[in-house]
Amino acid sequence: MAEKKPREAWEMRFLADWLPRRFPRAQRVMLNVRLGELPREAGGRALTWPERRAMGVKNRFADALVLDGGTLWLIETSLGAKLEKAAQLEVYDSLLPETEELAELAGLPVRKLLVVAQEDRKLREWCRPRGIEVAFHRPPFIEAYLAATLRKDLGPLTLRAGG
Repeated sequence: MAEKKPREAWEMRFLADWLPRRFPRAQRVMLNVRLGELPREAGGRALTWPERRAMGVKNRFADALVLDGGTLWLIETSLGAKLEKAAQLEVYDSLLPETEELAELAGLPVRKLLVVAQEDRKLREWCRPRGIEVAFHRPPFIEAYLAATLRKDLGPLTLRAGG
């Protein structure tokens, strides 16, 4: 059996490449941020803080939260132009007030931002009235991602002479 290669974390690499370019002086950067309320009890008894955090694994996670210049940026990334990522931002925005660990940031203005590697006019049109900003970023390694994705999606390609 062939040894399986480790899976490249393309979106995290994409985000790590983009964040310092966009927010070079951010006061705080948080990655993979759990959002939403944690359960307070289970089985008829109150949970301890570690138990509550463990029970929160079903919560949703934003790619990043960035505190910059008195504004809290709620960020999702997509290597494609995925509408569901924009919809996630709307859900995540509604979960911010329920997230106890972020109570210190309550009251700050929140801006929603979707960072994509693929331009899509319709995605931008859908996001605009919802207050979601769209940023385009195409790092040099995106070509390697596309090659790996196409190879995975299409399988091996065989060219035949004479068609």
